[in-house]
Amino acid sequence: MRKLICRSFAGAALLVALLAAPAYPQTSPAEPDHTPVFVRDSHLDLLLRNLYWNHDRKHGLPDNREWGQALRLAFQSGYTPGVVGLGVDLNAYGVVRLGGDSQYLGRAGVLVPDGKGGVHDESSTAEGALKLKGFASELRYGNNLRPYNPVFAPADTRLLPSSATGLWLTSQPRSDTFLEAGRMTKARDFNQVSHDGRFYASYSGVSTDQVVFLGGRHELDPATRLSAYGSEFRDIWKQLYLSAGHTWKLPRDNALNLACPPTGRSMPAPSARATST
Repeated sequence: MRKLICRSFAGAALLVALLAAPAYPQTSPAEPDHTPVFVRDSHLDLLLRNLYWNHDRKHGLPDNREWGQALRLAFQSGYTPGVVGLGVDLNAYGVVRLGGDSQYLGRAGVLVPDGKGGVHDESSTAEGALKLKGFASELRYGNNLRPYNPVFAPADTRLLPSSATGLWLTSQPRSDTFLEAGRMTKARDFNQVSHDGRFYASYSGVSTDQVVFLGGRHELDPATRLSAYGSEFRDIWKQLYLSAGHTWKLPRDNALNLACPPTGRSMPAPSARATST
């Protein structure tokens, strides 16, 4: 019995000693990561967005009240090896109605209309794009494109983001220079699941089936920057955008930024959105 007790105490003491002993890193070199770059550089993002819209309109106009929950999945792959790499971007969206009386629905743009004066309780859509990367440039083709510049900017002000279908080329030949060009032929609004919509200029009530743009920005030095863009909304307008800015450093980590007003046509810079046809 005493031998058994002694052995038990000895085993316990050895276990405590092993647990209390410092852990030393392995001295052997780490094995190289053979995971393909296409997989290793990929990532999947999940965004949950909840939005309640209550627009209390006056003068006898009907109120706008909608409440919904969105799930947004975004997958971005890496690129295949070689001079020109191939990759994919995929998106999946889902919207669920959480509340709102039927008399107030269908006007706030939060939920997806059902075409009968109401909204869908549930709706979903998916989109994607192929991308080629090489020579400091990237070319994308698909229906989930979301350029954001002074002359073309799909809106993201509700549960889902707007998106465009077309070609989008970006290039950064130098660290201080960024160039881009695009040709968009179809669109999906932020409260739509179809990708066959048209583009329209915000608040003007006119639409088009094609938008092209070209432009970029350049930093003369860390404090001085220039930007120039041009676009054409077919049968609506042609637009030119020019701007310049400079930043002066002030004491106590403050700064003064001066930006010249953009010059161009009197028409406001449009936001790309889709309208059902």
